[in-house]
Amino acid sequence: MNPPFGTRNTGIDVTFLEQAIALRPRAIYSLHKTSTRKFLVKKATEEWGLEVEVIAELRFDIPKMYIVSFASSFANSPFVWTPRI
Repeated sequence: MNPPFGTRNTGIDVTFLEQAIALRPRAIYSLHKTSTRKFLVKKATEEWGLEVEVIAELRFDIPKMYIVSFASSFANSPFVWTPRI
Protein backbone atom coordinates (compact mmCIF):
# COMPACT_ATOMS: atom_id res chain seq x y z
CA MET A 1 0.00 0.00 0.00
CA ASN A 2 1.25 3.48 -0.76
CA PRO A 3 -0.58 5.93 1.52
CA PRO A 4 -1.56 8.61 1.08
CA PHE A 5 -2.15 7.68 -2.57
CA GLY A 6 1.04 9.34 -3.81
CA THR A 7 -0.16 12.84 -2.95
CA ARG A 8 2.27 13.69 -0.17
CA ASN A 9 5.32 12.94 -2.33
CA THR A 10 4.51 13.52 -5.98
CA GLY A 11 5.16 10.42 -8.06
CA ILE A 12 5.80 8.09 -5.14
CA ASP A 13 2.88 5.91 -6.22
CA VAL A 14 4.59 5.25 -9.58
CA THR A 15 7.86 4.45 -7.79
CA PHE A 16 5.96 2.08 -5.51
CA LEU A 17 4.45 0.30 -8.52
CA GLU A 18 7.77 0.09 -10.38
CA GLN A 19 9.39 -1.54 -7.34
CA ALA A 20 6.46 -3.91 -6.90
CA ILE A 21 6.61 -4.91 -10.58
CA ALA A 22 10.36 -5.53 -10.29
CA LEU A 23 9.61 -8.20 -7.66
CA ARG A 24 7.55 -10.08 -10.32
CA PRO A 25 4.67 -11.17 -8.07
CA ARG A 26 1.62 -12.89 -9.55
CA ALA A 27 -0.48 -9.76 -8.87
CA ILE A 28 -0.22 -6.34 -7.24
CA TYR A 29 -3.12 -4.73 -5.40
CA SER A 30 -2.81 -0.97 -5.17
CA LEU A 31 -5.05 1.89 -4.01
CA HIS A 32 -4.95 5.21 -5.90
CA LYS A 33 -6.90 8.44 -6.30
CA THR A 34 -9.52 8.16 -9.03
CA SER A 35 -8.16 11.32 -10.67
CA THR A 36 -4.94 9.41 -11.52
CA ARG A 37 -6.66 6.35 -13.00
CA LYS A 38 -6.25 7.19 -16.71
CA PHE A 39 -2.59 8.10 -16.22
CA LEU A 40 -1.77 4.93 -14.27
CA VAL A 41 -3.69 2.58 -16.58
CA LYS A 42 -1.97 4.10 -19.63
CA LYS A 43 1.45 3.82 -17.96
CA ALA A 44 0.80 0.20 -16.95
CA THR A 45 -0.46 -0.91 -20.35
CA GLU A 46 1.70 1.13 -22.72
CA GLU A 47 4.99 1.52 -20.82
CA TRP A 48 5.05 -1.54 -18.59
CA GLY A 49 3.16 -3.92 -20.92
CA LEU A 50 0.71 -5.07 -18.23
CA GLU A 51 -2.98 -5.90 -18.25
CA VAL A 52 -4.94 -3.91 -15.67
CA GLU A 53 -8.20 -4.66 -13.90
CA VAL A 54 -9.98 -2.16 -11.65
CA ILE A 55 -11.50 -4.33 -8.95
CA ALA A 56 -13.17 -1.73 -6.71
CA GLU A 57 -14.15 1.91 -6.53
CA LEU A 58 -14.52 3.30 -3.04
CA ARG A 59 -15.86 6.37 -1.28
CA PHE A 60 -14.72 7.31 2.21
CA ASP A 61 -13.64 10.23 4.34
CA ILE A 62 -10.15 10.48 5.75
CA PRO A 63 -10.09 12.42 9.04
CA LYS A 64 -7.42 15.05 9.71
CA MET A 65 -4.47 13.20 11.18
CA TYR A 66 -1.53 15.56 10.79
CA ILE A 67 -0.81 19.16 11.77
CA VAL A 68 -0.04 19.94 8.12
CA SER A 69 -3.55 18.85 7.06
CA PHE A 70 -5.71 21.79 6.08
CA ALA A 71 -9.23 20.33 6.25
CA SER A 72 -10.84 18.53 9.18
CA SER A 73 -11.51 15.63 6.82
CA PHE A 74 -10.98 14.76 3.18
CA ALA A 75 -13.57 12.99 1.02
CA ASN A 76 -11.74 10.61 -1.23
CA SER A 77 -12.82 8.34 -4.08
CA PRO A 78 -9.94 5.95 -4.63
CA PHE A 79 -9.92 2.87 -6.81
CA VAL A 80 -8.27 -0.47 -6.20
CA TRP A 81 -6.60 -2.10 -9.17
CA THR A 82 -4.37 -4.99 -9.98
CA PRO A 83 -1.85 -4.83 -12.80
CA ARG A 84 -1.43 -8.43 -13.91
CA ILE A 85 2.20 -9.47 -14.22
